[in-house]
Amino acid sequence: MKAAHKFRDQIMNADPYGSAQAAMAVIDKLQSHPPGEQVIGIGAAFVLLCNHYGVHTDDAVSAAEYCIRHTNKRQIPEFRAVEQYVQEELPK
Repeated sequence: MKAAHKFRDQIMNADPYGSAQAAMAVIDKLQSHPPGEQVIGIGAAFVLLCNHYGVHTDDAVSAAEYCIRHTNKRQIPEFRAVEQYVQEELPK
């Protein structure tokens, strides 16, 4: 259980710059797939990573949402850039 706590702490304190870069890298790789495969692919990878590190998916989603909101309030453009990339580059 100690390892799960360690990873939970790392997730809750993840660097927003590195996290945004990781998000951009994943989305960039997904764009060659149809939208349904993109969503299921990223969802499956997310669940598998959370299971591997012993982190509840709800905790990881909450941490990601907080990180995005927190960086937007601090006028850090990284996650806005990822959001803009998604809006402009991925088909609907």
